[in-house]
Amino acid sequence: MNPFILRGWLGLLTASAPTWAQPGPDVPPPGTPVGTLAQPAPLPSALAGCWRAEGDEPGSGEQWTPAAGGTMLGQSRTVKGGRTVFFEHMLIEQRDDGRLVFSAKPKWQAGASFEAIEAGPELWVFENRRHDFPHRVVYALRGPQQVAARIEGLRPDGRWRVVHFPLTRVPCPGAAQ
Repeated sequence: MNPFILRGWLGLLTASAPTWAQPGPDVPPPGTPVGTLAQPAPLPSALAGCWRAEGDEPGSGEQWTPAAGGTMLGQSRTVKGGRTVFFEHMLIEQRDDGRLVFSAKPKWQAGASFEAIEAGPELWVFENRRHDFPHRVVYALRGPQQVAARIEGLRPDGRWRVVHFPLTRVPCPGAAQ
């Protein structure tokens, strides 16, 4: 499965070269106790809008709706050679018990949900240790126009895999200018 993140997990993995490393410097390593999240944890409202990674073909990218009703809806699409090769539907929701949950349903794969272990105002880390890959989905703001998104998790050989997706805010297609 694939950010945040971001485009379809498979689309993301094929669109960018993976970086093998330990978890990023702004995220605690796996198994590290983290602080108690404020309840309810805040939605990542700063993600609302359209995002694109440098070098992606036109039509590729990630889009999030503004927060409303305790949810943000997201979608991503990867275009290669003028054809959509992957897409993903995403949801970030504040559950009734105050938990913040990121859910993703990529093309060809079952959906998965990841619970926030860190939340806002500039960093959101969602984790599901039972999922095959990724175990984490991370969005880190780098100013109003940049997001450092990534997916990460353990490989079968025990190495920690990190795949980075630097995103830049772009005008949303079809939006009135």
